[in-house]
Amino acid sequence: MARSQDKRSGEGPHRGSWLDLFRTLGESLLDVLRAELAVIWEQWRVWGRNWLIAAVLFLVVLFLTFWLSGLLVVALVHGVMDAFELELWQAALLTAAALLLLMGILAGGGLLLAKRSENPMTAVRRQLDDNRAWLDGKILGEPESRPVANRLAEGEDDGGREQTDTAGEGPAGPSPTTS
Repeated sequence: MARSQDKRSGEGPHRGSWLDLFRTLGESLLDVLRAELAVIWEQWRVWGRNWLIAAVLFLVVLFLTFWLSGLLVVALVHGVMDAFELELWQAALLTAAALLLLMGILAGGGLLLAKRSENPMTAVRRQLDDNRAWLDGKILGEPESRPVANRLAEGEDDGGREQTDTAGEGPAGPSPTTS
């Protein structure tokens, strides 16, 4: 009879063991979280050390490239001087003019490429907005907002605020609010 009273009152002989089990579970989750953070910290430390070594090696390569390019320019000047029977100063000016022309062409190509490239933050924002719109429309069944890609193509900028297309057709067809 005492056992039936324990069941009715909600306090049984195993109540303490359940509490201990939940407490142990919480402590275990914290231990796992600490271990994961320790692994992440170690990975960041190794990553940082590797990038530092790579940066130093890159700087050494740049230093050597600077002096190598100087030697190659001297060889080029002497080659032009001998090939065209010019004085040293004339060959140096001709070589400098050719190098300036090459620098201009390369700089123009770099600027053209930079103008064509998209800002990475804009690309990430557009991708996240498109994913959110898909999730809202396909999974949650909510009306889709116009993705950033559509707004940017139309020349709009929402300044970081969400805008929804409630009148007319969006990317997935007519919106539910149109009649």
